[in-house]
Amino acid sequence: MSDTFAWTRAREAKLRAYFGLPEGVELTPNMREPELSDSGRSAFEHYGFDWYAIPAEEVQPFDDAYLRRCYPSAGPAFLAPVRHGASVYQSVVAGHRRHMG
Repeated sequence: MSDTFAWTRAREAKLRAYFGLPEGVELTPNMREPELSDSGRSAFEHYGFDWYAIPAEEVQPFDDAYLRRCYPSAGPAFLAPVRHGASVYQSVVAGHRRHMG
């Protein structure tokens, strides 16, 4: 297991605590370390890329409570359309739904 992947697993433990989930809950079932070439792995280490764990929908629903907890400073502009497009809220929902299924 690479250092990056081990870091992700450690980060998941912090997310479990943040959401009040039991220790044994798998936040990202079926997650596996990506296969990177030597140059790809070097780039990740050089530029300091991080992995982010978005909990699966069945583990942590993406609902109003999730939004209040993760976006506590979201004001009215969070719901307003941005330059004739989706609002920040709609973009966040779409991104999570894509990941969570």
